[in-house]
Amino acid sequence: MSPPLPIYLFTSKDMSREHEIVTTGISAHPSLAFTSDQSLASLLICVVPASPPPGRSWCPFLDAPSNSSRPLVPVAILDFTDRPTLPVDVAPGAGVLSPVHVFKRSVPLRAEGRSLHLPDYARGPNFHPLPLCALPSYLSPPTSLADFLERPFLLSCTLRPSSFSRLWTLAEVSDFVVGRDLPAEKTFLGQVSDGTRSAADERYSEILGLSMVVVTANPPNWEGDHRTWESLASGALVVIDRTSGWAHGWGLKDGVNCAMYDMGDAAELHSVLERFLGRGEQGYVEAREIGERGRQLVVERGRPENRMEDVVMLSW
Repeated sequence: MSPPLPIYLFTSKDMSREHEIVTTGISAHPSLAFTSDQSLASLLICVVPASPPPGRSWCPFLDAPSNSSRPLVPVAILDFTDRPTLPVDVAPGAGVLSPVHVFKRSVPLRAEGRSLHLPDYARGPNFHPLPLCALPSYLSPPTSLADFLERPFLLSCTLRPSSFSRLWTLAEVSDFVVGRDLPAEKTFLGQVSDGTRSAADERYSEILGLSMVVVTANPPNWEGDHRTWESLASGALVVIDRTSGWAHGWGLKDGVNCAMYDMGDAAELHSVLERFLGRGEQGYVEAREIGERGRQLVVERGRPENRMEDVVMLSW
């Protein structure tokens, strides 16, 4: 058996959830390991801080001495921020000596109905989309049908009213609850905490695990967020808006491991909810089957160790 690949991590830790994804992913992967000695590392990882200082001090690997006798080690820059640009130019010829791979949260152009997956600056084989994932504390065990039917919330939607798209979704789910006259004690609508969730939120995780159906929406400018994977990890049926990124290999499939609606199409969203909540136990059974396949997607492709394996494989 080959020894684990030694990785040296440089991060300011100001993006705590993202920092936990990286550290958990490396620690949990049997073929990866941390090293505290940069000279022994086979891969250098730098996490872009939320507010990077001027220059390259946030990623000193970019300015390795050119007279070093040691072969240059690949550098992986992980940019989890919402900025459409990098703090500095890492393109070849910009004074960067090490081979650099940049991993960036993907961005859709919703109004045009297509997805760039990466901002404009990202061109060439060394730029990659960076999906998020679910931390281990959010992953529920498989749920039997009997236990699923005992979940107290038929429907939950914990979106913050932080953007038009999420405000619209929350309002439409509320209208559906009123129109169907669902008992108040059988639904949970509204923000659970401050929404920043710099660490795992136990109450939020509990709400997801007590729900049969969870309605969510992507951020207005980004495809995929923590909330998407956390909801899938609960085993509930996840109802989410369509973005083109999900059709390009990230694993979500409408009617297979989630249910999708078009943002702004109230009739479609209501129809999706009616399919699972308006047919009694028949709808609940179907919701559980699809929800379990969504949970399994997290097990197979949506954990921190999956993300770190992707980073290593693409950087090498």
